[in-house]
Amino acid sequence: MEIALSEKRKLGFIKGTNPKPIGDPMKLEQWEACSNLVISWIINSVSESIGKSILYIQSACQIWKHLESQFNLSNGLRKYRLNKDIMP
Repeated sequence: MEIALSEKRKLGFIKGTNPKPIGDPMKLEQWEACSNLVISWIINSVSESIGKSILYIQSACQIWKHLESQFNLSNGLRKYRLNKDIMP
């Protein structure tokens, strides 16, 4: 996902490095359109149940942080359980 967003020059929306513009309505409208595009890409890239859990989060950066916290595999026990669940 990060590679695709980088290629589209939208990585800043999930990293938080592309802040919401203040004071210029035209730039704000363009930023919101791009932000909503990134949010829709993320929602359409995950399963339906995960998509429902992030549907009402307002920014791509917040969605990304939520997904990272939910699916980060640094916890060894969690990694074991996930691997066990996907193995037949």
